[in-house]
Amino acid sequence: MNTSAKLIFFCGKMAAGKSTLARNLAVRENTVRLVQDDFLNALFPGEITDIPGFVKCSSRLQSALTPHICALLTKGITVVLDFPGNTKVQREWLRELVERANVEHELHFVDASELVQESASQAKCGVSCWYALDPGRGL
Repeated sequence: MNTSAKLIFFCGKMAAGKSTLARNLAVRENTVRLVQDDFLNALFPGEITDIPGFVKCSSRLQSALTPHICALLTKGITVVLDFPGNTKVQREWLRELVERANVEHELHFVDASELVQESASQAKCGVSCWYALDPGRGL
């Protein structure tokens, strides 16, 4: 096992503070942080208008990034992955990364009160966010 690198990832409701924690951990670890929202906005501007579109584009992004993330990890570079780890499918991809790169991992479950989440959610994207967690998808 490569003990000099680890994959750090997150689970928690939207607007719970996962991205803030990811940013802070990347600074603490002095390492790279990859942000799904930044990639999706740059690669698929205006294309993601519903949940199926989000799932399709995020799946394509994961497939494209997998070998690169594994390469960073196997070179001894810790990666803070600011991607959701809320569903079973998402966590299976994260597990695949850990196993392929043969590295340690840290899963951070970020829990915030409903009031804090609602306030942060509205500040981030308005009252209706189409990409809110789908409880039927196996949290």
